[in-house]
Amino acid sequence: MKTYRNVRLLAVLLTGGLLAVQFAGCDNTGPFDVNNNRFSAEEPFSFQLNPTDQTHLIVRAINGSVEIIGTSDSAHVEVSGVRIVQAGSQRDAENYLARLDVNIRMNTGEIEVETEQPSDTNGREFIVNYQIRVPANWDVDLIHVNGEVEVDSLDGALDINHTNGNIVISDVTGDLYVDLTNGQISAKTANQQPRICRMTIVNGQMIVTIPESTDATFSASVTNGQVSVRNLTMDNLSSRLNAVSGTLGAGQGEITLRAVNGNIDVSGY
Repeated sequence: MKTYRNVRLLAVLLTGGLLAVQFAGCDNTGPFDVNNNRFSAEEPFSFQLNPTDQTHLIVRAINGSVEIIGTSDSAHVEVSGVRIVQAGSQRDAENYLARLDVNIRMNTGEIEVETEQPSDTNGREFIVNYQIRVPANWDVDLIHVNGEVEVDSLDGALDINHTNGNIVISDVTGDLYVDLTNGQISAKTANQQPRICRMTIVNGQMIVTIPESTDATFSASVTNGQVSVRNLTMDNLSSRLNAVSGTLGAGQGEITLRAVNGNIDVSGY
């Protein structure tokens, strides 16, 4: 009888342990690794900011798309979008959504927008997609890691430091600085006055469109790839397969394009 009771007790304990493992696997709430992200939870956000002395926007993003558009008819800054967590269960995704946040700080002279997420993701995906409207004459800095970037209609200086993803820039007239590790840069500048345009890419293609009347010294070079320049008239032209340089107009501004692996295509309009 004693042996029978011990065997039955062992069976109960084993069964309870298996059920606990099964429930834990279904729930996926905890610090352990997530094997799949089939479930998602999301929540939209929207902020309207009324600047006082601020004329500079800084955005620090981690995962997701970022769209920044300059507006000439509003002095407000609008930050909207959606926060998303993808996890192994619905409950887990919803629990971790509370740990994904958008932090906004209004400092002297500048507004900071930053994605805050836990460092212990354990396989979960944390995503914040941004849509930002800012006065067109503001300066904008964007530091981003993974995702698509789109910037349109800015007159102030634009500085982008991005790791993985494509960048699309349209109708910017201020100084332009872009550093991208992996992806593609497509940029259309609208400035004809002397400005600075410096763009570098490690792996990927760069497509740049500038006015025919641009006034700047020009230099484009690649380590592994080709440089193509069309519909632009340059003085002091030096053209090779992987490097083109010369002077546009009076050469008062600067356009410097660099790539390690990939092609650079530049055309005038």
